[in-house]
Amino acid sequence: MWSAVLAFENAQYPLVDRRTEIGRWAQRAVINIAINEQIAARAQVLTQAGLGPLDAAHLTCAEAAACDCLLTCDDVMVRRAQRVALPLHVSNPMTYIEEQTDD
Repeated sequence: MWSAVLAFENAQYPLVDRRTEIGRWAQRAVINIAINEQIAARAQVLTQAGLGPLDAAHLTCAEAAACDCLLTCDDVMVRRAQRVALPLHVSNPMTYIEEQTDD
């Protein structure tokens, strides 16, 4: 999944080689989520619930794409997302791998 939010954040990345490589992920994505009124409204709800604006936008795009899971290295985002009712699991990649191998 790719989104307008990922594109925005990637454009801000200071290292050109990494920005270029991450930009290639957009070409591999099967789903590309654009921001619309519904996504903006849901992101606002999540922001009011304590998530940062970009974190809320990422979560809302993942919801719109019907993702089962959103992985992030942002531990603050993980903790804040766990306080909100979401239709997807938010986790650190390492924690997610540990959870999957425990099954």
